[in-house]
Amino acid sequence: RFGFTPNDPYFQPNNPGVGWQGQWHLENQIGGTVDANVKPAWDANWTGAGVVIGIVDDCLQKSHPDLAPNFSSSNSWNFGNNTADPSPVYATDMHGTSVSGVAAARGGNGIGVTGAAPFAKVAGLRIDFNAQTTQEFVDATLFHTSNGAESIKIENHSYGYTAPFVATDLERQALATSAAVETIHVFAAGNERGFAAQDSNTLDLQSSPDSITVSALGEDGKFASYSSFGSNVFICAPSNSDGLPTITTTDVTGSNGYNPSDDTFPDQNYTTIFGGTSSAAPLVTGVLALAKQANPALDERLAKHLLARSAKIVDPADASWASAGGWVRNGAGFSFNENYGFGCIDAGQLVQVAQMYQGVTKLQTEVVGPLTENLGIPDNDTSGRSVTFSLASKTPLEEVLLQTNITHPYRGDLEIWLHSPMGTWSRLKSTALGATGPTSDSAANIHWTFSSNAFWGEVPSGTWTLVVKDLAAGDTGTINDFTFTALMGTPILKDNARFLSQTLPTAMVAGQTYPVTFQMLNDGSSTWNHTAWYLRSENASANTTWGFSTVNLASAESIPPSFSKTFSFKVYAPTTAGTYDFQWRMRHSGFTSFGDYSTDVPVTVTVMPDAARFIGTSTLPNSVVAGTTFPITVTMRNVGTNTWLGGSAYNLKAVTSSTKWGNANLSLQPSDNIAQATTKTFTFNALAPSTPGNYVMQWQMANGSTAFGDRTTSKTIQVTGS
Repeated sequence: RFGFTPNDPYFQPNNPGVGWQGQWHLENQIGGTVDANVKPAWDANWTGAGVVIGIVDDCLQKSHPDLAPNFSSSNSWNFGNNTADPSPVYATDMHGTSVSGVAAARGGNGIGVTGAAPFAKVAGLRIDFNAQTTQEFVDATLFHTSNGAESIKIENHSYGYTAPFVATDLERQALATSAAVETIHVFAAGNERGFAAQDSNTLDLQSSPDSITVSALGEDGKFASYSSFGSNVFICAPSNSDGLPTITTTDVTGSNGYNPSDDTFPDQNYTTIFGGTSSAAPLVTGVLALAKQANPALDERLAKHLLARSAKIVDPADASWASAGGWVRNGAGFSFNENYGFGCIDAGQLVQVAQMYQGVTKLQTEVVGPLTENLGIPDNDTSGRSVTFSLASKTPLEEVLLQTNITHPYRGDLEIWLHSPMGTWSRLKSTALGATGPTSDSAANIHWTFSSNAFWGEVPSGTWTLVVKDLAAGDTGTINDFTFTALMGTPILKDNARFLSQTLPTAMVAGQTYPVTFQMLNDGSSTWNHTAWYLRSENASANTTWGFSTVNLASAESIPPSFSKTFSFKVYAPTTAGTYDFQWRMRHSGFTSFGDYSTDVPVTVTVMPDAARFIGTSTLPNSVVAGTTFPITVTMRNVGTNTWLGGSAYNLKAVTSSTKWGNANLSLQPSDNIAQATTKTFTFNALAPSTPGNYVMQWQMANGSTAFGDRTTSKTIQVTGS
């Protein structure tokens, strides 16, 4: 299968002239390291083909030369004037056309730009932002994503309120309805850093468990100057930031749009000044289309599990106030940061892990409350008011939801924190620190449902602690009641393995071979076969510590689910003395290792004066005639420190009866000088016993009468009558 390589001119930097940045957000070719890492996915020919992306926005210019090839007319609708044409109506309609290009501009057509998913279909779901109604947003959210007509698999929503705590119950319910039939909804976190809605968790749709909320980072790998943050943020993606490269994408053609009124880019069909979380979100949407192509079972919940496992940590030293403590590694091993969620989108990793999973277990919930507390919140006190409660479930967490009813005359003073039984802290609401002017969130009371992704994968059973802090003097409030909801489930691997047992010596002589066995249970849903599944060393030294890195299944062998496989093979002890780890794991070709690790066993390796490794023999007969001779070669490698000298006591010794094959031992040649790491091949004629029967042939090096090192492979030979 051939990969995709864009030939679109503005994908490259310095086109159409020196100084233009190209589409660095897809593949950074301007010296930076931050991008969506789409190249490995494109190289494997994941392009979004067969996936329909819905763009809920102010327009999608269906005639744009870089959007028309991907435009899906049958899945588009204009909810402002009830027609099938989502093209711009007003001169101010431009945003959605640029959003569409980031997600799925046609790539490889030799013009303009490429989207993250260059062969996905895009459907315009136009909202009349000049006269918008709640019903338009509800209808757009549900259009071809519910009621048995789910042709749109991913929807992008690059919009949101600029004021906090605005309830959107009907739209939130529409999200839940659509997500229940496997539509993925991606939302921009917001561009409100420094304003009242800077905490994205105070936005109703962005804090819904049925959305994937995306923040933005600049080309320098740090959060964008405007990007909202919060415990509801799931993933981040490259976009513009102060003084840094911007986003090149499609623009409304001609004299409208971003170009030319506020842009010097010479091609009026494109713009180089797009950005915001409005651009970060469709970049994630396009990458998810690649993953949807790689795994058609991808839905909202599975997408989140895969994003949490594939995102790359950025800005590891982040200690900003907005990060709520910087990167925190939770009890399940996931790292989370309120500026970045689980990290930056990584298309290459995402499509790999997408192919490893078949779905998610049925959603489980545990609800605690409503708990009526009526507890006062100490004023201007960093300790705050704490309340504990307990959960019993042991299924790993997805999101957690906290529905609060708090009375306070100035809610911007308040912070809300949760502490899990596994020791993780998460800030669910920040104060209005940094917010300015009339948007400083001075309103009263909090009746809101917050979400947090920080506990992803943790086991929820045990005692939880809710802490509400009032961090400014002058006002006091009360925790009236709250309800806590744990959402739980685990992704189901196509490939999974359970380690059952292993046998191996814990002391070895350097350079010699030793038999080992591993037993692995196929605990996934795929059948293992010799073409793609194998056992792989997980040790250091490029996985060749034990002489080789992989052990394949036998040709035509298959191990169905719930059956086990015992691998029996020989390993080569390292040639240098020391203690070495010994650990193996199952692997699928092209993917990462999966399932259990074997128990990590430390093996002590000692260098001996006399040691030998068996290299091989000539082909031995299965049967011979009694009393006849036949030629043999046996090759041994000296892996000890002593040199085997001709004329000395070193010899090849028969392990079986000394005269059974006519020779008790074979001496070295007078000229032999077999130093450490060199080999010696013994060539001689064996004499078959005179009595018919079955006889074992096996040899070993010896110093005088003392045998040492590897034995040759034991071979049973039938001796027949004359």
